[in-house]
Amino acid sequence: MSSAAPSADPSTTSSADPLRDEILAALSTERVLRDARYFAEECPHRLSGTEMERKAAAYIKSQFDEIGIPMELHELDGYVSFPGKARIEVLDAQGAVLRTIEANTFAQSVQTPPEGLEAELVHVGPGGYDDYEGVEAAGKITLSELSYAPPRPEKVRIATELGSIGQIMMNWGLPEHETLPMGTCKPMWGNPTQKNFADLPQIPAVGIRLQDGLWLAEACRKGPVTIRLHSEVENRWGKIIQPMAWLEGAEEPEKFVIVGGHYDAWGPAASDNAAGNSEVIEIARVLAQHKGKLKRSVLFAFWAAHESGIMEGSSWFVDKFWDKLDRGGILYLNVDSVAMQDATHFQATASYQVAQFHRDLCKELLGIDNVKTTPVARTGDMSFFGVGVPAMYASHKHSPEQQKAWRGATLGWWYHSTLDTMERVDPALLKDSLMMHAAYTYELINRPTLPFEIADFTAQVKDRAEALAAFGDMGLEIGGLVTLATTLNEKAGQLKQRGAEIADEGSPEACIAFNDLVLKLSRQLTSVASTVSGRWDQDTYGLTALKTVLPGLYGIEKLARLDPEEAAYKLQWTELLRQRNRACDGLREATATLDAFLGTRPVPAA
Repeated sequence: MSSAAPSADPSTTSSADPLRDEILAALSTERVLRDARYFAEECPHRLSGTEMERKAAAYIKSQFDEIGIPMELHELDGYVSFPGKARIEVLDAQGAVLRTIEANTFAQSVQTPPEGLEAELVHVGPGGYDDYEGVEAAGKITLSELSYAPPRPEKVRIATELGSIGQIMMNWGLPEHETLPMGTCKPMWGNPTQKNFADLPQIPAVGIRLQDGLWLAEACRKGPVTIRLHSEVENRWGKIIQPMAWLEGAEEPEKFVIVGGHYDAWGPAASDNAAGNSEVIEIARVLAQHKGKLKRSVLFAFWAAHESGIMEGSSWFVDKFWDKLDRGGILYLNVDSVAMQDATHFQATASYQVAQFHRDLCKELLGIDNVKTTPVARTGDMSFFGVGVPAMYASHKHSPEQQKAWRGATLGWWYHSTLDTMERVDPALLKDSLMMHAAYTYELINRPTLPFEIADFTAQVKDRAEALAAFGDMGLEIGGLVTLATTLNEKAGQLKQRGAEIADEGSPEACIAFNDLVLKLSRQLTSVASTVSGRWDQDTYGLTALKTVLPGLYGIEKLARLDPEEAAYKLQWTELLRQRNRACDGLREATATLDAFLGTRPVPAA
């Protein structure tokens, strides 16, 4: 049973928009559960590049054929991985095997030699940089704890950088859960390129059950532990399938919302992500019945190679459909890991300009005041930061206390295991989740003016610029950045008032002009405020700097601690100055755009 508060029944309540009421009332949780069951039970372990992937893709297409929305199954190249079983042999002083521990090889890692890899084992806790203080990892195999702090690929990258020759990760959850984790450790986002192919994992990496990991950690605490690691994996280029379907709007068809989620999976993956995929199908089914009444378009996407390849399908879409995205992409709505068993509350990670939109809709439909909203994180298939399309990921979450008890298991203790079966999907929560995702989509494609609060975004940029300035100037002229951010934020406040007036007046031409403006501002601001690599590239998965606004300037705090005569200071100073210039250019460009719309004075020099 669900412990989250139930929503109002959309079939018995009404709003000022009868069409939205009709759409929400037509949604069927039963159909979602039917489709999810098919994915979980008939297409388990649907990794990209396999026959199970093709079977799942064919089913998705059959549903869209029935709905009446044309769907294309794009075949694209992907750098895929097929991990096998692994094992760890704990050795005594004479080299005899004391204990053998079952493991799963992580995708995209390196397999061991046929005779295995023998070395001392050292425990490094969560596996972040701070956890290596006082630990000599060079030439040793490291034991870490599965979590998103840092994520799996970043743990392996850090271990490699510090000289470790192999990595073992103990699962999260509780010892009695006995789940054996699966996953990938590839750091680059999307397909590798000539520039970063050498950054693919260079060491073996495997996952083990929590109880085995705790035993190994305790053994390491008592004294030196020698192990022999065996792993198998095949990494290669292959053909992957990505289902995509467009529902065209009637008034502004060039503008579109992307509603999607990955459909490749480890194990049955009922919650991650069979239920999410099935919600997308159901939303498409209901919206298609009202096609002529929808102002803007929707792309329904089922991303390939999210799991073993790290967002290869969604990043391919960004590259391949760049012009279309740049001109008309409104928002990416990530539908993933929905309605998890025992979840207690609904929350979202959202781009700053749509966070208030999420809160308002939660209050209206779920009756929740001040619902928790955090800045959008670069997880899932958030491949749209560079092009400047905002994003949102809303789902039911477990309580912080429960996540802590499960050792940081943010997506359920069953995550990426054979135990992610249909019982992990809560039908009552699924009903609310389906309603909310349908409502987000409808509002974004049918409101006369897009519900973007640019001032909420610029306020965060201003606050971050001021915080960076507090570390001192160091010749980077951060004061100029603060001036630009302050001016931009003031003008964004004027836009907020003008946007409300346009919405009240209801002029179609003025509404379209406002929508064009906020999309242009999102393009100009999102890249500098949310990426390190810039507009046309993808930052690596789990990069710590991405947790901050203006992440390209994340290194300022470290620079302030260095001696200006150190080589490290000089190298980082040049990089930070260029990032400062990039940020100033973006803020100046956005301010000029606002000036042109509002008829205000030109932007000051930085």
